[in-house]
Amino acid sequence: MKPDSSDSPKGGKILAFRSQTTEIDHRTGEIMRESTTNVVKIQTEPAYVKLYIEDLSHILDLKDHHALLILELIRKMDFDNIITLTPSSRERISDKLGIQGQTFRNYLNALVKRDIFRRIGHNEFQANPHLFARGAWADVYERQQAFRMVVTYSPKGKKIDTQIGEDPAPDQLDLL
Repeated sequence: MKPDSSDSPKGGKILAFRSQTTEIDHRTGEIMRESTTNVVKIQTEPAYVKLYIEDLSHILDLKDHHALLILELIRKMDFDNIITLTPSSRERISDKLGIQGQTFRNYLNALVKRDIFRRIGHNEFQANPHLFARGAWADVYERQQAFRMVVTYSPKGKKIDTQIGEDPAPDQLDLL
């Protein structure tokens, strides 16, 4: 194996080793099989700070009821950052928050519009991995690459958007 220190263009994965194997038939000299194996290192977990939902709500300019719903939803998040909301789980959360089912849906839709959550299927939502993460850093990093969060500044103010698998335009700035 030989080390290779070439960085990826985005600084994510680094090729650590490349191993090449050749299997030769010694009777005929014929190459029977060749294989190349790349071993990559994913960048280390960045420094982090604990952030409370209430503080996040102030940063994102959310209402208090949105913060309460975020807290309940994040409690249901699995290690893929996915939240499955069955009708009975929606009802339990609504009861806990003291709101009606339609109000729950309105609050949830507002959080989706703000790119805090993304609809990924029937009754399934993915938490923005730049804001909430659970699991191994390598998995979180991969989810972040697929869920780009950008802030666009214009004379009208700032707009927070997510892009899936695309690079932000030059006039956009990564939020996290």
